[in-house]
Amino acid sequence: MRNLLLVLMAVWALAGCGRKEPPQAWLDKGEPSIASLKVVPAGPSKKIVMTLAGGEGGVGYQLERAEMDPFCQCPTAWSPYHEEVPQRKNQGKNLERVLRFEIAGHYYLYRVRAIDALGRLGAWSQTLKQEEQ
Repeated sequence: MRNLLLVLMAVWALAGCGRKEPPQAWLDKGEPSIASLKVVPAGPSKKIVMTLAGGEGGVGYQLERAEMDPFCQCPTAWSPYHEEVPQRKNQGKNLERVLRFEIAGHYYLYRVRAIDALGRLGAWSQTLKQEEQ
């Protein structure tokens, strides 16, 4: 009786777990990347407009910010600022984000990279500065 119970539990566990659909083909669209990136004026702030490409299962982006050190005119440590989760609807679409490059006498730099649903990361963009148009 005990062996029968163990066999039934094993059959139930194997039949009840995992995906119930056939495997899907993986169409590798390449590494996630930023196809285009522009910085445009938006009042006292600036707006970045970017188009994302590549990536499997959707694409999003990670945005990091660093404060400009007033003495050496170099960036301090980069820290996460904003993340847009990977979504299929983001592919090839213009995404916009308004950024403040100066806040109360402190100047900031930004950089952005693409990320796909598999967790693959694209390369960082060039450093975005206040004076860029």
